[in-house]
Amino acid sequence: MTILILLTQFVSCGKDSTLFQTDTVTSYNVEPAKEESFVYEFSLIKCSTGKQSSETFEEICEKLTDNYLNNDCAESKRKELFQNSKCEGTFASSGS
Repeated sequence: MTILILLTQFVSCGKDSTLFQTDTVTSYNVEPAKEESFVYEFSLIKCSTGKQSSETFEEICEKLTDNYLNNDCAESKRKELFQNSKCEGTFASSGS
């Protein structure tokens, strides 16, 4: 009688047995991405760039180089921000 019980236990430990679960299921909760806004403003003694904002990184980099948009103000500060932010290309101020 004891032998039969042991045999049934060994038979039930096959590949599809639920006795030893080897699969792991991992579940993650992912929050939706939040919109990001890019903003800068430089105010010096004689001038201000005004508050400049953009929804994209590329566009804010372009705005940094625009002298007219920035009231011809704080060029060295804008160039420093352009370089430190790792904007693509080189800072060449324009007057669009």
